[in-house]
Amino acid sequence: MIPRNITREHVLKALREIDINGVPKGRDSRKFVLLCEGKAFPPKYVVSLANKYANGIELDSSTFSGGKETNKFLMNLEFEILDKSTSKALRPDTGIRPKRIPAKIRSPWLEGAKENLELAEEYAKQDREILWGEAISLSFKAVMNTLQGRIVDLKGIKVIEQLRKNKKVSLDVLIGILQKEGLMFQSRDLDNLRHLRNLVEHPDIPYVRQSKKGALYAFNVARSFISQIYPEIFKP
Repeated sequence: MIPRNITREHVLKALREIDINGVPKGRDSRKFVLLCEGKAFPPKYVVSLANKYANGIELDSSTFSGGKETNKFLMNLEFEILDKSTSKALRPDTGIRPKRIPAKIRSPWLEGAKENLELAEEYAKQDREILWGEAISLSFKAVMNTLQGRIVDLKGIKVIEQLRKNKKVSLDVLIGILQKEGLMFQSRDLDNLRHLRNLVEHPDIPYVRQSKKGALYAFNVARSFISQIYPEIFKP
């Protein structure tokens, strides 16, 4: 049985740990994934790890069931679960529902792109230098969300899962996959956006002061690119 004192915040901490350390051998999920910010995680391992933050110890996987029990628990905390065999999101069958999103933007990758893009615009327009770097990072994340979403549309989620497993989710790799599918687009601005992001986030690069102009440029590059890939959803 899954302890009921595990909260959404405990799960988010587990997701951050997995994002940094990866999934141990044998703990991948064969049928379902938890989707968060355009990334896929094995639901049962997530719950096991979340228990560490709630109760001080990783929950033994033999003490609770994967599938229905785990999925229902996570959906009640407003997380989205995807069936890998159909690439369709499961829906909670209880009274608790995730936030309603427009039907066109129910892909977790597009939802992540939308949220990151909206925040990037808000931060880029502020007169605080500390927010300009964040706007650049969010703009780049929105682009990465969009690229992964388009790949899932065309080739299914397993391609992204394999890239994540091999730690090969990069701008160049994602663009290369889409180009092989016949999608051609100008990558120079995306290269510039990546460079700006690296100046903000890369630990080996000395601190560089950011500008409002750079933050707005990053946002506009992201918005233009995303509207090119999904013109029916994101208007130029």
